[in-house]
Amino acid sequence: MLLVKPQTYMNLSGEAVRPAADWWKIPVDRTIVVHDDMDLEPGVVRVKVGGGSGGHRGIDSCIRHLGSREFVRVRLGIGKHPRMPGERWVLSRIPSEMHEILAEAVVDARRAVELIVERGAALAMNETNRRTEETGS
Repeated sequence: MLLVKPQTYMNLSGEAVRPAADWWKIPVDRTIVVHDDMDLEPGVVRVKVGGGSGGHRGIDSCIRHLGSREFVRVRLGIGKHPRMPGERWVLSRIPSEMHEILAEAVVDARRAVELIVERGAALAMNETNRRTEETGS
């Protein structure tokens, strides 16, 4: 398993993901991108294969540079702020009341990545998505 943390701006993530995938000969369907998602409530973790970007510019960049939508995504919910535009919300400081929720989500996301690597995306989707539906987080 290889973990890559792009040093590019988030909106340019594909500029880092593609060269790493090429260098290590990782096929698109074995590439896992972990990212924030304002369409999910804070703390919710979902695994998804393929699809669009949902307006997430970093995912747009990955799709463009990988030349495919068929990579695995581990989505970490951050929710939307009721009075703040999305681009300001994602760049703002994490409110203290969300620290514990998001810390638990990071652990859940790590568990999801391990499941994807060890047992495949389909099983990870079933297990992760079901678990967060049952617990409400």
